[in-house]
Amino acid sequence: MPYSFNFDAEPFIDVDVVASGMGPAVVPLILRWDRDDRTVHSQGTAFCLAGFTSGDALFATARHVVAELAGQEERVEPFLLIPNARDPSNLIGVQITQVRLASTYSDVALLVARPSEAVVPVVTPKILQLTFAPPRVGENTMALGYEVPALGQPGVIKVSYELKAARGEVVEVHERRRGGLVDFPSFRTTGLYKHSMSGGPIIDTDGLVVGIISTGYETSEPPPIGYGACTGALAELTVELTNDESVVEELSVARLADLGILGAGGIELRLDRDEKGVTLSWPTE
Repeated sequence: MPYSFNFDAEPFIDVDVVASGMGPAVVPLILRWDRDDRTVHSQGTAFCLAGFTSGDALFATARHVVAELAGQEERVEPFLLIPNARDPSNLIGVQITQVRLASTYSDVALLVARPSEAVVPVVTPKILQLTFAPPRVGENTMALGYEVPALGQPGVIKVSYELKAARGEVVEVHERRRGGLVDFPSFRTTGLYKHSMSGGPIIDTDGLVVGIISTGYETSEPPPIGYGACTGALAELTVELTNDESVVEELSVARLADLGILGAGGIELRLDRDEKGVTLSWPTE
């Protein structure tokens, strides 16, 4: 999917969701707590990795965005907000049917939704191409995520969202768990990542998603510090997907990549796990 944003004036800009075409690819993620109370909580951002003829759509986000769903299935309804097919400026809630979390120390998660079953027809999600290659120090990246200026009141399912784009340069890459703020395979950039941008894609200069927004903060002197989770950690996750014969299969991200369904085009990394966490390693040239 082609996209181009002008960062000449500022490294952190507003994105026109409709004009850019990003609305069906990068979406807000919300939780509605306690069905009786219907209070909306803004959680973060997700982005589409694949769509299937069965109606399933596969999304990625950050683990910490959806981690609190564990054990709360009876109290919480998680939704993605996807543009209305008739009015793309109007976002429609599409219920998430599966949440798969990485084990501790990997800030990645997978979501499955069925946009075809939305109460109001929504735009077919657009796919962002994934790569398992390591981020390159010195490379410029663009990160996309939603900022929330106002939340709805209890009983009102109306939330205002603004899509933001942040330019940043990769300054460090960490292939394994380490001490400190970010305890998983990650990389640091000079991008400004706001709270509700968590889970959004970090895109490299080839137009491929190389990371998932994890955390960030502004410093007393610029540039800010923004961390992304390496997409390679997704390789340990599996989801249940319905195939063309209407049979449900448990498929891993690694398998989907090998089949050419994801943009990764096969795995070019090694993923090792022990009690301390995940270590990613890439072949040397």
